[in-house]
Amino acid sequence: MQLMGLTDRVTKDCDVLSPQIPSALKLASQAFADAHGLSREWLNNGPESLIRDLPPGWESSLLPLYRGVHLKLSTLGRLDFIRSKLFAFVDRGIDLQDLLQLKP
Repeated sequence: MQLMGLTDRVTKDCDVLSPQIPSALKLASQAFADAHGLSREWLNNGPESLIRDLPPGWESSLLPLYRGVHLKLSTLGRLDFIRSKLFAFVDRGIDLQDLLQLKP
């Protein structure tokens, strides 16, 4: 949400739905974390279970955020992002402010 300009709240991690983070990249991200005082899980596949709750074809609604030579970042489309925040709110009681920022 920070990269989308929807919040200025500081985030502690980068959640990756897909693809699975390769082990070499995971090790490099942990070394980076150690060197910069971050959580070793700052780059994670934590929310990958969300994929089973998204509608078929969710990938076609992804919105580009950044495209570099070796890195491409995308985010869920607005409706799927709202779904993900609603799931988080119902399941864990968190993310209400994020959900409201998306103006469902």
